Amino acid sequence: MVLSGYASVVSGQHDAQLSMFFFNKLSYNPAYAGSKEVLTTSAIYRHQWAGIEGAPRTIIASGHATFMKKTGGLGVGIVSDRIGDVNTTMLDISYAYRLRLSATGTLSFGLKGRIENSKTDLFQAKVLDQGDELLPTNAISTIKPNFGFGMYYSNSKF
Repeated sequence: MVLSGYASVVSGQHDAQLSMFFFNKLSYNPAYAGSKEVLTTSAIYRHQWAGIEGAPRTIIASGHATFMKKTGGLGVGIVSDRIGDVNTTMLDISYAYRLRLSATGTLSFGLKGRIENSKTDLFQAKVLDQGDELLPTNAISTIKPNFGFGMYYSNSKF
């Protein structure tokens, strides 16, 4: 009998928590880029648990428009998400290919590229055990790429 094992570092994705999905579809689906067929911009600010130190704060600004005779859509977005001692900034670029299926219906296929810069500054943390040698003594900063794909169908009724 052979027993083997494998260990690896795994890190999960972190998306900003939002309650305004209807006004921020580009953050979730890159195929939404250019869906309004005009230049569209939006900005959202969320401050959860106001009055509590380190409470989550999120700022999102995005814009998208069509090009190439309305067969392509291009979108850009920036997100600043701060929770406690962790500050994450994300820059998104989305591209959508828009395929007209009927006089009123459009199916879009989208790709997204994202750069995420996350910084954890433990100098600001209130540490209970000051002598703990396992706590980092400097700020931790990481830059990671992220990619996404989406589909979006719309017509004059929905």
